[in-house]
Amino acid sequence: HSHSHSHSGGHAHDHGSHYGINSFVYKRRKPFHPKRLHDLLDKGIEGVLRSKGYSWLATRHNRLSEWNNAGKLFRIEGGGPWFASNIRFKMALKQHPELMEQPQVKDILKDFVEPWGDRRQEVVIIGVGIEEEKVTALLDACLLTEEEMKAGVGAWKRYPDPLPQWQKLPFEYDDDEEGDEDQKAIDDARFKNLRFKVGDRVECCVAPEKWAAGKIIKIKYRGAQWPPKRPSAPYQIELDSGALIFAPFDDDRVIRAASSS
Repeated sequence: HSHSHSHSGGHAHDHGSHYGINSFVYKRRKPFHPKRLHDLLDKGIEGVLRSKGYSWLATRHNRLSEWNNAGKLFRIEGGGPWFASNIRFKMALKQHPELMEQPQVKDILKDFVEPWGDRRQEVVIIGVGIEEEKVTALLDACLLTEEEMKAGVGAWKRYPDPLPQWQKLPFEYDDDEEGDEDQKAIDDARFKNLRFKVGDRVECCVAPEKWAAGKIIKIKYRGAQWPPKRPSAPYQIELDSGALIFAPFDDDRVIRAASSS
């Protein structure tokens, strides 16, 4: 039969301990290297039955990963943004400093440690006769080294990451100082499945209910004056009138295949 325990403390031995079941909380303030972590979890850690909590992955720096593993099955799913990378949270505090006095906010901020805010590893490890030192050493070996920490977020993003991909969040959250890198990744994702290619004849909506014909002359267009955070446009179009315009979205309401007249 199965026992499940959750402990907020460090060590806990409870009614499970006569089965040799014990648990501890693994806490660190460094991110995991996704490949090293994957390789460890893939092998499994001897004696560990369950582990759950949340963790910080170097390649997915701005979202917490929800960690829920049983035996050899590991699930590391994408949670929301860390508070430290949550634009809404940061804006609210900037605009309303009095929020700092709210108990919920104080609660959140007490998890903040400079320079990474609330990003951290906090995982309850439950197993049979597991040795905390041994399991801790295995997990510590998956953390970034001092050298890797120094390399910074931009370099981390390029680490091999065999863990399952997460679904995108439906809202914006913070990207690091590495604005261009993130923009590139976001652009790449947005431009994976475009409907048109250079040379295709299209019609563009140039005013409400008014369409103009032209052809695609560039995929992934950026205006010279655009701020780095502004997403690239999927298409630049040369209209039959000679005017150059861009389509902000790949969507029938904005751009559609030319009707064969």
